[in-house]
Amino acid sequence: MKILQEITQLILTEANVGQYIAKAKKHDWSYFFSDSRRAYSDGRKSESELQQIYDSLSDEDKLTAAKWFKDNYPINDNSSLSKAIKNWDVDNDGIDGFNGTHYSIK
Repeated sequence: MKILQEITQLILTEANVGQYIAKAKKHDWSYFFSDSRRAYSDGRKSESELQQIYDSLSDEDKLTAAKWFKDNYPINDNSSLSKAIKNWDVDNDGIDGFNGTHYSIK
């Protein structure tokens, strides 16, 4: 019985890539430019939740989430960050440096 409870708990707490994508679609990716304290605070909270979901994904789902992020990242401001994201080859470069909301340039 205890094993069944542990398995049930794992199923209930493990996020899936669908949850990540749904949350990412609603996330305000430019919140840090806002003059509104509330928009900034909401954006930070949403970002933290996205990172928590990403951290709980399986390795396979993390790869899927990273590919979705790369293909759908909405900011194209010619910054080094947005250029790095657009040039990121997830299949060859892997997901090291990606935390669910940011990709660190290696």
